[in-house]
Parts: sequence; structure tokens; C-alpha cells
Amino acid sequence: MLLKEKIASLKLHYFKVLQVGQQSTVARSQLLQLKRTTREHHMALTIKTNWTPRELITGQWLEGFGGLNSGSLYHQLRREFDYLSEEEFDSGEFFKYRGVWYDFSEFMRLENNSPFGNKWDGYSSDSYFSGIVVKNCFDGNIIVGTYLS
Repeated sequence: MLLKEKIASLKLHYFKVLQVGQQSTVARSQLLQLKRTTREHHMALTIKTNWTPRELITGQWLEGFGGLNSGSLYHQLRREFDYLSEEEFDSGEFFKYRGVWYDFSEFMRLENNSPFGNKWDGYSSDSYFSGIVVKNCFDGNIIVGTYLS
């Protein structure tokens, strides 16, 4: 029997008991226990990726490096990552995922016992429930995915 079916049958039993006027602490405790289990079940991570390698681009290799063209990719990203010093930006590695540029150094390293499993090397949170995971291919490429909990 599925978890949702168990909860539905216990709810039905619990409400029938209430209609008769009896109190069933067993049914109430079973229902509460199943609700807790359901909440914990929904806390599992879901990771979505297409396993496509994406190139890591060093800041100094961006289009427009050293030029005066303010419309170049180098200058656009320099404005976006203005908190990096010039040396940090030029040696930093960047990638584009779903139309947004990310700095690879902003990702937290994952250990072997992380909730993301052993397939991923780092993550960056967008919110309490979602974020981006990365896997370093060690050939200048990374694989990127989105996680939801």
C-alpha cells in the first residue's frame, strides 16, 4: 500500500471514529506518524541535469579582454562580478547555465558523505530549497544540474 493510501485510509478511520463520538488515540498517533514520514519523504533531493559538459572560461580568455569596448562579454561580466579584484577576475573560471553566468569559485566543495551523493563536486544555493550542483570533469569542462528539495 502506498504512503498516500495509508494516510487516506487512516484519515477516513479517524474521522469515522470522531463522528461516532469515540476517541481513538491509536488512529490519531498513527496518522501523525505517517504525516511526519511524509514530510521527511518530501525532503529528498531531486537533481535535474542533461549531463552536457560546459566549458569553463578563464576571465582573461573572455571576448574583449584588454579592450575598451564596453559592450564586450569581458566588460559585462566584469561589471557583474565587480567584487572580484582584477587579478581574481582574470584568473577566475566562469560558465553559463540557463542564461546566467556563474563564478566557479563561488561553489562549496562537497565531501563523500554529502546529501548530493558522490556524483557531484560542489553546490551553490539559490534558496533554502534549491540551487546549482557541479561536477568537475578536470578537462576544462564541468557538468551542471539544478537541485530541489
